Amino acid sequence: MALAGCSAAPDGGAPSESAPPASAAPVTAAPGSPGDVALSYMVDVARGDFTSAAQYVLPDEQGMVQALALGDGSGVTPRVWGDVALGTVESSGDSATVTFVGRLCRSASGAPGDSPPDAECIEEHDEKSSSPYFLLHLARTPSAEWRVTFYPSGQEE
Repeated sequence: MALAGCSAAPDGGAPSESAPPASAAPVTAAPGSPGDVALSYMVDVARGDFTSAAQYVLPDEQGMVQALALGDGSGVTPRVWGDVALGTVESSGDSATVTFVGRLCRSASGAPGDSPPDAECIEEHDEKSSSPYFLLHLARTPSAEWRVTFYPSGQEE
């Protein structure tokens, strides 16, 4: 499972090229919880199912998911894959932050295979990571459902 747009190391350095896949201990989340919603979103994005992923995003931010689907505008949608698991889930009131641990990769050419020549991968082992590739913010809706938000804690678009 992976997230679109993983092209650089979290520290801004060069991506890992040959590191073995990370094996993260599986963490479960209750249905409808912030962890469950975040993991469901990540799975859909990794499969390239942006229509399904959008259901886990706040309604007024779902256009951001469609922007992910468009890629970089080159006409080639990167192939994405990885091995991630829930790291931490922290919630306070109507806000939550979910982190992931593991490995995320992409191939800009969309080339098939487990490790195409142009594969770029990053790894995260810190369950409290602040890397945008391994962190999602969620907000509770007025109907008490958790949804991914790209503008956490009142940040404006």
